[in-house]
Parts: sequence; C-alpha cells; structure tokens
Amino acid sequence: MSHNAWIALTVAVDHLHCFRSTFADDLRDNSVSITLHTHGQYSLLRGAFENSARAVWMLGPAQRLVRVQRRLSMQAGENKNSDRMTALLQQQPKRPLDVRMQQLTDLVIKAGTDPDNAKKALRPPAYSEIVREAGALTPMGAEAEVVWTSCSSLAHGDTYGTLSVLERTIVGTQDRVNLAQITSSPKVLFWATDRTVAMMQRGFDLFKERATCHR
Repeated sequence: MSHNAWIALTVAVDHLHCFRSTFADDLRDNSVSITLHTHGQYSLLRGAFENSARAVWMLGPAQRLVRVQRRLSMQAGENKNSDRMTALLQQQPKRPLDVRMQQLTDLVIKAGTDPDNAKKALRPPAYSEIVREAGALTPMGAEAEVVWTSCSSLAHGDTYGTLSVLERTIVGTQDRVNLAQITSSPKVLFWATDRTVAMMQRGFDLFKERATCHR
C-alpha cells in the first residue's frame, strides 16, 4: 500500500516539476520569463492530478479493508495491462495471468473480504472513478472531475476542450468560417495548477496520517 501510494505521489511531483520547467525560466535581472502553452502543459497537469488523486483514492477511506481492496484492484488492472503489453511485444509472461489473479484473490480474502465479493473487490477502477471518488475525499468535491476532464480534453487534442477551455479571438471571417487565434488562458491554467497542488498536498497529508502509529 505505502509503496504504491508513494510511487503515485512521486510520479505526480515529477509531472509538476516538468510543468514548472516548461512554465517559468530561472530568475534573471529580477524578472522571470513565463511561457504559456495551449495543450502540452495541461497534459503534464493531468498526469500530476490523476496520480495525486490515485494516492488520495487509495489512502482516503477510513476502513483499512477498503484501502487494501483498492490497492489490490489497482494491481489487478496492472496485471491485465502487463499481459496486453507482453502480447504486443510477442513475449510470454513469467507467470500466467490466472496464477497472479488467484494470488490477489487469496490476499483480498485474507484481508477480510467475503469470498463471494472478492471478484467485485478486485475490479480495476477507471481513472474517472478514481478522480471522482478522490474529489469526494477532499474539499474540492465534484470540481476534481472537472479539472481532470478539462486537462484530459486538451491532452487528447479534443475540439470541445480547445474551444471551451482555451481563449480564442476572432481575427477574420471568410464566408461562413471564422478565423480564430487560440491561446492559453492564464486564469484557467492557474485554476488547474492550484487544484492539482491541492490534490497532491492532500495525498501527502494522508500518506503521513496513515503512516502514523496510533497505538
């Protein structure tokens, strides 16, 4: 549990550090040069946000059994994804998938899960579910999914995200077609960055809380 949560937070910090390096240059002559990208920086914020949310999602529930189930369900998803990648590489896994999945089943039952609910407990979650439930564990609430969806739409280059999140200025018209200049919105970028840092901080706070022995 602790290793996976720490990896998620480490990956989140790495994305945010990379974002910082694309955003601001070093201080020179008491000034800093700022660069706003239209799409790439939101891709980095998405990686930071969803990894922070994964840590919050795993560590947030008050019941230890739920936390264990969530950690093992993530591993179940990794097992299946690993097998798909191995197949694409035309290689064979070191251990069959069913053997690895049985190991997870044994672990989740030993942790206290009803055997009849073991399969459901190991269902790999979608990231939309992780972000939604992580948001519910923070003051951010439903806004968490808005942040993640906005960043994801720009990471994918979706038209709806480009038109709804970024700033656009009509610079000309040809027949029935508007010619628009698309630029990053400082206000939206600040909002997404602020919420990403908040989710990350909540992840670190929960990690510290869960690591504390209360006996």
